[in-house]
Amino acid sequence: IIRANQTIKNQKNILDRQNKNIKASIRYAETIQQAILPEESLLDNYFESFLIYKPKYILSGDFYWFSKLNSNKSDVDSLFVAVVDCTGHGVPGAFMSMIGNSLLNEMINERKIESPKEILNLLNEEIRKSLRQDQTDNNDGMDLLLCRFDKLNKNDVRLVFAGAKRTLYVIHKDNPELIRLKGDRKSIGGTENANKKIRFSNHEVLLGKGDCIYLSTDGIIDQNGPDRKRFGSKRLEDLIVNNYSFSISEQNENINKELGKFMQSEEQRDDITLLGL
Repeated sequence: IIRANQTIKNQKNILDRQNKNIKASIRYAETIQQAILPEESLLDNYFESFLIYKPKYILSGDFYWFSKLNSNKSDVDSLFVAVVDCTGHGVPGAFMSMIGNSLLNEMINERKIESPKEILNLLNEEIRKSLRQDQTDNNDGMDLLLCRFDKLNKNDVRLVFAGAKRTLYVIHKDNPELIRLKGDRKSIGGTENANKKIRFSNHEVLLGKGDCIYLSTDGIIDQNGPDRKRFGSKRLEDLIVNNYSFSISEQNENINKELGKFMQSEEQRDDITLLGL
């Protein structure tokens, strides 16, 4: 019995040490992942913004992205903002987020591709190529919203949007009617796109000062409450309409509060990201 107890104690010590090492590695990986995300203060140079960013685990398969591009074709500088939902969460999702982040940097900052739909078309090709999806059964990919903002004059901004399975919400300052710009019903990457000619499309809308837009992954709408019912798109849309006239900080607080009230003690199902601009 003494020998058996000592064996159990030794095994427990080994497991505790391994668990501690794994957690330390994941925490360090978190600092690397956080470093690739744009600082909120950078967004604040151009927008009033709020961000709800809640990884399911320490690492996230969601990420948000921002860049300012000096246009090749005109004197207008463009701002790009993306919110991306990669396959999986935790470590696998974080690996996918690093690939997606790197490809967006390459296409927009280095190759200076300006059309959101062309960026998504190329992103689909590059993800499939990077993961060798023609040779393997890998089915990973991502859904995303990509926005380009062009300042036309002192008051007006042109928004060009392309999306993969995600809807962009727009609400004008003087009109509480919610505008839904629906992305194409196809993901970036994955074997479902293997034999399809995937082409994404652009949507354009004119924005003025005080208008609000919202970019969200599906984590918030898929979250369930204690009764197993989903938060749902309708609840999110109602929240946006009921809160858009408040300050950005109040919108953040009210939406966070409503989400917490809905979830109660339920476990978070997926990574959650909501960016309001």
